[in-house]
Amino acid sequence: MKKGRIKKIIRLAVPLSMTAVLLLGCSDKTTNTVSIEPMEAEKADAFSFDFIGGNDVMPIGGYYGPYVTSYNEDGQTPPEYISDEIWKMIKECGINLVSYAPVDYKIYPKEVEKNLKYGEKYGVSVAVLDGAITAMGAEEEISMEELTNRLANFIKFPSFAGVYLIDEPSTSYFHPVDKEQKSRYLEYYAKLGPILNRKIGMFTYANAFPSSLGDKEFERYEQYIREFCSTLQPNYLMFDRYPFDASQEGHINRYFYDMAVVRMVAADNGIPFWTFIQAGSQWNDSKQHFDSVTPYYPDEGQFDWNINVSLAFGAKGINYFTLIQPDYFAYAESTPFDFQRNGLIGAWGNKNQWFYYAKDMAGHIGAIDEVLMNSVSKGVLACGKQAETDLKLTKDYNVLLSGTSWRELKNVDGDALVGCFNYQGRTVLYVVNYSFEKGQKLDLAFQDKYQVTVIQKAETKRFQGDGMTLDMAPGEGVLLMFE
Repeated sequence: MKKGRIKKIIRLAVPLSMTAVLLLGCSDKTTNTVSIEPMEAEKADAFSFDFIGGNDVMPIGGYYGPYVTSYNEDGQTPPEYISDEIWKMIKECGINLVSYAPVDYKIYPKEVEKNLKYGEKYGVSVAVLDGAITAMGAEEEISMEELTNRLANFIKFPSFAGVYLIDEPSTSYFHPVDKEQKSRYLEYYAKLGPILNRKIGMFTYANAFPSSLGDKEFERYEQYIREFCSTLQPNYLMFDRYPFDASQEGHINRYFYDMAVVRMVAADNGIPFWTFIQAGSQWNDSKQHFDSVTPYYPDEGQFDWNINVSLAFGAKGINYFTLIQPDYFAYAESTPFDFQRNGLIGAWGNKNQWFYYAKDMAGHIGAIDEVLMNSVSKGVLACGKQAETDLKLTKDYNVLLSGTSWRELKNVDGDALVGCFNYQGRTVLYVVNYSFEKGQKLDLAFQDKYQVTVIQKAETKRFQGDGMTLDMAPGEGVLLMFE
């Protein structure tokens, strides 16, 4: 647990380096003093796991965890994923939750237990897929005795996080599938979901669709998300949408729209929201052979931006897609496989570029998550023409604040997205360089002269003044906490 860490950091922090933050207006005399009304402390909604440190620690999940391999190419077989080597890599890149691994306890009980034991060894929580539990969604009356007996197989492991329930469930009006595929429908889990989530109070992996399916479904997205919550009664709300590929036209506008809707509905239900983060591109659910388009997406600036704008919106958990690259996500034509196309870890057991980006971001998140997990999001400021344009679809969803000022912050000069938070009655800002292509210096002016704790690149320092210039890398986020 990191209880009390922030207070200790504030007390011991040193002055800011002039190379990272340039101070403005630091005279002893202040003018135009503005009275800032104090905020009442608010209860923050968070959901995490005691095994990784409790609700002060942000879940950093990975979808597609270690599984049983069965393919080979010219006599060569991939590494054993359920192994010490792979689990070391999972820990190294900052993952503290394996949210899904395609290993069904009904078929591979020993392998599931090995994953739980490795999770215990490396301090990573593990969600379990058990077809016997998910099949209970079809039951008119669920036997609590049978459900309890199934869960008893996993609860004895300290790393056990909960169970996999459903990924991207459909409804009759939103992305409908063949009615014969009953397990793909949200209503299939109307009894099981609330029992697991509320009666038992555990984590279940359940993830909502994005709004990328056409105009009619776009208009129905809020209805879909609200039904998702009312049906499953989850302890957190998560969606997926991947804003980066070779053609980014329209993706970012929709990304912010989806996140604004999810954020609003989560707040209405008193739960936090989580986002998926794109680790690569060129997914291959159809299992077709095609050659990759290079460069791969996202690059480091885009990857960091994806995480940081989510945190600015108030996300209290992230989930990488994919953690380990499925073999069919690597199918190619000119060569049998492309193991660098996507995944923090390639299907050949290789560390891809996103592995190192995630590792760096884990250090940063670890320095700020106690503050963000215990804060209440009050909205975001869109500073600059590009941010204003990209957030235009969010104006009706209680997230976009007017102008470029909020409480102690008087103005932001530069292209930025600024998350505004109430941290136990104190102002916290999460400032993101909105450009994922180039670094920039963002000029911040304050209403008066303040003492501010600044956390940048996992380093915590103190500052006093009536403004500052943040020197920021592409897509970078910096946390400011006012005394």
